Amino acid sequence: MREIKFRVWDGDKFIWNSQGSQQDKQHFFIGVEGFIYAKYGRTEYHENLVIQQFTGLKDKNNKDIYEGDIFKGLTNLSWWEVEYDNGEFNVNLRGARLFTLNELCCDMDAPKPEVIGNIFENPELLK
Repeated sequence: MREIKFRVWDGDKFIWNSQGSQQDKQHFFIGVEGFIYAKYGRTEYHENLVIQQFTGLKDKNNKDIYEGDIFKGLTNLSWWEVEYDNGEFNVNLRGARLFTLNELCCDMDAPKPEVIGNIFENPELLK
């Protein structure tokens, strides 16, 4: 069974990210109505937060892979994005589904992907 964890983008930075130290983490919760709440000294509703789910997989450097992450394609000329759709994590190139992330990560003959950024902090990688 995979570990269930998330990170949240607040429009400026990740307010919770499993890669940071415990002191750097700011926790959040999802209310029963589906709203995402973050704690900035007090709990309040933030409508522009974007939640991203951990895929349960790690890259070649043992870094957690989340939806919205970007990693190098099989050639150094393309960058791929991880996206959650229809119950599975897919690998996309310019919005077109190439294959599932499990197909890429579990293929013993394929090199493991390397996370090089994400869609919020590094959008230029997808151009």
